[in-house]
Amino acid sequence: MKLEAKKSIVSLMTWVVGINFWIALVLFPNAAFSESYVAGHIGVNFADRLEDVKGTGSLIGLQAQDFDLKNSLTYGAKLGHYFNDSYFGLEGEVFHTNPHIKNLGTIPGIHFRATSAMVNFLGQV
Repeated sequence: MKLEAKKSIVSLMTWVVGINFWIALVLFPNAAFSESYVAGHIGVNFADRLEDVKGTGSLIGLQAQDFDLKNSLTYGAKLGHYFNDSYFGLEGEVFHTNPHIKNLGTIPGIHFRATSAMVNFLGQV
């Protein structure tokens, strides 16, 4: 099969899928139902180095040593909801990790922890 013929078939299939998608949206607008979910996750944070650390504010002009972070466990949770008769939803997410800063020669390391909280706006097709 020639390359031009393959491109035509792919183009036609793309149009067919696209048209069917829009027909489904118009004919079945109530196909989306309200949905809520809760999820948890656990994993490993492979921490990288903090390099080129420079002071700001009253410490401007100062530069610190590069910090090497330890790998650490990360864990968190998600809570989300898709609204009634809508393809859109909201999700809240929180996760926590402890990538402690390793010793810097004779300077002892630093206990470091980070907690992140986010709100995500969702859309589904």
